[in-house]
Amino acid sequence: MQPVVGFSNKGADMSSMSQFFSSGGVYTQYATTASGSFTTPVAGKYLITAIGGGGGGGGGSNRRGGGAGGLAQSLVTLSAGTVLTLTVGAAGAGAVGANGAAGGNTTVTGSGLTTLTANGGAGGATTGATAGGTASGGTLLNVTGGGAGDANYSGGGAVGVFGVAYSSAASAGSGGAGVGGASSGIYPGGALGPASASAAGAGVTSVVGDGGFSYPADPSAFGGRLLCPLGGGATASTSSGGAGGGSRGDGQGKSAGIFAGGGGNQSGVSNSGGIFGGGGGGAVSGSTTINAGGVGGVIIEYFIV
Repeated sequence: MQPVVGFSNKGADMSSMSQFFSSGGVYTQYATTASGSFTTPVAGKYLITAIGGGGGGGGGSNRRGGGAGGLAQSLVTLSAGTVLTLTVGAAGAGAVGANGAAGGNTTVTGSGLTTLTANGGAGGATTGATAGGTASGGTLLNVTGGGAGDANYSGGGAVGVFGVAYSSAASAGSGGAGVGGASSGIYPGGALGPASASAAGAGVTSVVGDGGFSYPADPSAFGGRLLCPLGGGATASTSSGGAGGGSRGDGQGKSAGIFAGGGGNQSGVSNSGGIFGGGGGGAVSGSTTINAGGVGGVIIEYFIV
């Protein structure tokens, strides 16, 4: 089995992350796309990640895709029984003949933790590139979400789960960005690299579930962590993106993979952003749901000894 990957985040404290993943015990993760609370079951270190909601893609009149949500991440030591309050940002709605809606803001608060704030991405409008959501409060990472390119019906941006966020290409009907790279023309970025001029971005072959929530076919490659998506961008207009991969610019109604941007479409409806903050694609024929952004979320990782 391959080792658990994911502490190669650019800009993060590598020493702290390496120590965390060498803690020993049973690795556990709690992930939610709903507001609520989380009570720490044991004393120890917790890796907490907040992600804002993705902005919705605009519909009609040359509108752009939505920006991805921001990402804030901290590694903290907490006592058992600490209650964390989780407020999760909503997905930005897509639109018909209007700009897309901005994604909602996600916050995590609690004793012993500096408040994490991950703001939602902007909705797609008629002019200018679409901005991703900002982030603050993280001791390891505060990453602004990837934006949507300044072109008609561009794809959505991706969340910066690896410390750098990528935007969709500034070309009409572009594919969605992946967590590992930007799109190129209609071809989406993947989890491990950008798209080329003729193919989707790199990634492990994935098994795709509902709403773009997808996993690699080989679980050992995934390492068990949601924050280690390894899927490729969608390779056909009829398929969704793999984990961390965007959907194509010529697809209709297909979701991007988790964290990634939905593809735009200059001849029909576009594609929704992946859950956990992906930006929705812009489209000539909009929809309040099909080109929506992805809902935000919170991921909490820890070890039980």
